[in-house]
Amino acid sequence: TQMELQSGGEGLLAPGMSLVDAPLEGDNWLSEVVGTGFTLVGFGDVSLPEVEGIERLGVNQHGDYPCYSAKGSFAEQRYGKALAYLFRPDGHVCASFASPDTASVSAARERALGAF
Repeated sequence: TQMELQSGGEGLLAPGMSLVDAPLEGDNWLSEVVGTGFTLVGFGDVSLPEVEGIERLGVNQHGDYPCYSAKGSFAEQRYGKALAYLFRPDGHVCASFASPDTASVSAARERALGAF
């Protein structure tokens, strides 16, 4: 059997899909502010757990991590509201969550790295 490296998801973008860009406050774009490692991005009213080895970023939220306001409704149309996406270092969706917690986010990262 072939190893399944993608985790499930509840978001508008399915795991394996590439990041879809969206304009943010100032002259920023989502693709420019997402980290180069695994990055958990929250859109709207969703709490982002602190997970070792994973950067956090908020869009249309406030937290103890970098947060940006979206320009227009592009981010909401593309990613939904109250959802979080874990992006792989290559900019593809690793997993999405309505209620991310440390264990599920960490498990999605480990799965993407081939650890079962």
